[in-house]
Amino acid sequence: MLLSAGRALPHGTHGAAKGTFRTADPTSIQGIAMSADERARDEPLVLQDFCDDPCLERRAANAALPLRDRWAQAESFERLLERVTINRALWHSLTARATVSSAAIERAGTLSGRWNLLVLTEDWCGDSVNTLPVLARLVASAPNLCMRLLERDENPDLMSTHLSGGSRSIPVVMALDEDFRERAWWGSRPAPVQRWVLDKGLALSRVERYREVRTWYARDRGATTVDEILTMLEGVESRRDP
Repeated sequence: MLLSAGRALPHGTHGAAKGTFRTADPTSIQGIAMSADERARDEPLVLQDFCDDPCLERRAANAALPLRDRWAQAESFERLLERVTINRALWHSLTARATVSSAAIERAGTLSGRWNLLVLTEDWCGDSVNTLPVLARLVASAPNLCMRLLERDENPDLMSTHLSGGSRSIPVVMALDEDFRERAWWGSRPAPVQRWVLDKGLALSRVERYREVRTWYARDRGATTVDEILTMLEGVESRRDP
């Protein structure tokens, strides 16, 4: 094992220098993330490169829509599970095993507002399959949270304003308030994983690199994902106008 997964950082001990969260103003706050079960790393994963969608007219129409309308058209996580073809078994197995702690559910319950998590994703994305199942479990346990999904390649204008180090990396989780205004966003990998990928991970092949990353996700079991998404929302609420 080249990449070690530590326990999730205790609430309130995050260092700003590790940020993968962005507020919409923008102001950086800290970010990590991800999930999975230990056994999941042994399941095969299909890797796919991005290919431009030839239907420019549809993508242009999407670009003209405000976030409220895009939210209305976005699909639920349950719908994704119904239609997914690439990595279908992995999506379903990780979803079945995803868990969220009672402490995290309590934290979500203390948020004062309703938060809509609008996610840019694709079914072939390895980071998404290791992230979204645990976020879906959190949302299902928190009445003040909701999550819907948009395909990245159908929404290039949104993707272009949510780049990670200049890359069109996914997933991207946008935090929309009750009026569907974007207040912050997170993307696209946990900071410890991303640091490793850009350092020691570069010496490995793509398949070997992802095997190490996926093992980290499995050992983390989603605790860091949930902690950092909640930290993002708590940070936005702390900066809201009275």
